[in-house]
Amino acid sequence: MEKDICIINLSGKNNYAIVTPNRITYGLNASKKEFDSLLSEEKTLLLKRKNRKKTTKKLDSVISMGIIPTFDCNLKCLYCYSLGGDTKENLLFDNISEFLKNEGSGEKLLKLNFVGGGEPFLNFELVSDLVSYAKKIFKKVEIGVVTNGTFNGKVLDWIIENKVSIRISYDSIFHDLQRPYRNGESSRNKILQNIKIFREIKYPVSIQTIITKHGVNHMNSIIDELVALNIEVVKFEPSLSTNVSRYDGEIDPDPVKYARALLSSIKYIADRNLNLVIDTGFFAEPSNDYYCGMPTGNMVVTPHGLITSCVEVARSTDPYSEVLIYGILKNKKASLWKDRLSFLNNMHFRNQIGGCKICNLRLICHGGCPMANIWENGIPIKKSSFTCKIEHELIPGLLLMIAERKDIAKIVIEEPCIN
Repeated sequence: MEKDICIINLSGKNNYAIVTPNRITYGLNASKKEFDSLLSEEKTLLLKRKNRKKTTKKLDSVISMGIIPTFDCNLKCLYCYSLGGDTKENLLFDNISEFLKNEGSGEKLLKLNFVGGGEPFLNFELVSDLVSYAKKIFKKVEIGVVTNGTFNGKVLDWIIENKVSIRISYDSIFHDLQRPYRNGESSRNKILQNIKIFREIKYPVSIQTIITKHGVNHMNSIIDELVALNIEVVKFEPSLSTNVSRYDGEIDPDPVKYARALLSSIKYIADRNLNLVIDTGFFAEPSNDYYCGMPTGNMVVTPHGLITSCVEVARSTDPYSEVLIYGILKNKKASLWKDRLSFLNNMHFRNQIGGCKICNLRLICHGGCPMANIWENGIPIKKSSFTCKIEHELIPGLLLMIAERKDIAKIVIEEPCIN
């Protein structure tokens, strides 16, 4: 089997999708001769694309860095994977500023993403100071924040001023059940207030919505509310318990039911011509990329000054920290443990036990979340059955939907190229 070509059988007679990086080509009701000819054409095109020289001028390098500003959190989400708010340590500016300075020589783009952990804006002073400092050092700085959306007007103004790419966690009609304040009160009104302010000035904001077993049969109602709020991008994620989450899996949806509900919701959007894009987390543009940068260079700095490859393992006491935490900021410099980095390089999905290396969905699912695999099966890494069941139910069904209705492609793929 060729590394960069996947042949996916679709339902119906002689229906196929030929997937190569950045391209999906269909053979519907194709005879063997027609299919062989189509496959030959795709192999020729793939070879030409590989040989094409890139002429686009780039910055000398790109540095991507995640920052967990704090473990503190003002919410107590039902499914929290990091026990946010149970401890309240903050990252200190002096612990990371010199490290940024050492990384910032030359024409470099810094992609700086503030994530949980906790709620990033509960350490807003660090976030603001670090961005200002980075802009003095790097040629260009792109800022992203994943937030619970309960921030005040000062933070909101800062987001707009700095053109921050913002993703707000909001669980729509199940929000009160799943994402209350720590005292049990509803956080819904404050979040909606901030979302509405953004959308009134047409500031782009994406929503992250966690689907539990309570919500899996109500995704169309969630879509209706998001569209009414003029939201244009939603990232749906099924809840999935971990070894460090607040619950033991009793609220996780059935994976096959989730995949079918997601397919139904995508069709619901298309049938009504709604202006909403879904980031499924399980269906991506065809490429050889990994779903996650864990084995290839994720760098996330924790409040303790540790460097981890995954936000779900951020404390030295967390399970698998002896593998996934690979460095520490010490004396204003980064000390990296090369043996752990070498081990992480072996965790690419092509090395997973259980068939990912030869699976014909690999160019679209990209192996799935490596921590989902590890939480379920440990190390050495093996594909999560939860993830695999979603992928094998979702991807062939969605590909056939796209073949039959090309307007569906724009709901799940950015600038699709489909024949």
